[in-house]
Order: sequence, then structure tokens, then C-alpha cells
Amino acid sequence: MKAAGRRMGLVLALAGVLPSGGAAATWYVGPDGTGTDAVGFGTETATPFASAGYAVAQAAPGDTVALLPGTHTQAGTLVIDKEIRLEGDGRATTVLFFPSNFTAAMNVPAVTVAASNVTLRAFTILRQNFLAYGALIHVADVWPACQ
Repeated sequence: MKAAGRRMGLVLALAGVLPSGGAAATWYVGPDGTGTDAVGFGTETATPFASAGYAVAQAAPGDTVALLPGTHTQAGTLVIDKEIRLEGDGRATTVLFFPSNFTAAMNVPAVTVAASNVTLRAFTILRQNFLAYGALIHVADVWPACQ
């Protein structure tokens, strides 16, 4: 019976579905022009997701979303509404870029942190023409960690 339970846990882990209390996962996001936003991707650097937004949506509390080196263009506000780590390879090598035309509304933040214990680490947030289009990060009554 124990062996069957371990096999079921392995199957769930490989499928990206962990039972409550399972180990935290790392989800990888490739730079522009790489990756695929679909089930079966994102769990290895060789088969990353295409967008940070998709990776954040797939992540569970406690998981890490790892931005691989390069530029990652985000089409809209990136909302982080669960306790996760969003980290890059370094501020000089990993850029989360928001083009100026991603929204018609003024003063819309590039990133909204809406959960406590969110960590943003080792990447640069760049917004084209940010003076005309508002803030880079909006923190909604929570305690994030920015490193």
C-alpha cells in the first residue's frame, strides 16, 4: 500500500498537481520568443512558459516563478495574488518589460502585489514611458519583500 501511495504522489508531482503540504515547485519563464504557455511546460529550463502572467497563474502559494535571463514582455498588469517568489537571474540580465501601449488607462501599475509574503528578487522592471502611464509597482495593503 505504501508503494502505491508513493507512485500516486510521483504521478501527481509529474503532472504538476501536488497534494496539500507538497513540496514547493519552481516554474520557469523563458525570455521573449521562447516558451509555451500550456500544460506540460514550465517545469524545466529547457521547456519554460512563455509569460510571467501565465506562470504566476499556475503557481501555488510557496512556489517560485523563475524568470530566465533576457527580456520578458508582459502584455498587461501582472497581478500577484498569492504568496510566491518571483525572481530573475540578476538585475542586469533579467528584465520584465511593460510596453507603453499595454493599456489605454492611465495610472495603471505594471505590477500589483495583492498578497503578503511575496518576494520580488533579482530582476529589473522596465516600463516604456512610465511617466505617462503610471507606477511600476502597486502594493495593496500587504507586506512584500523586494530584493
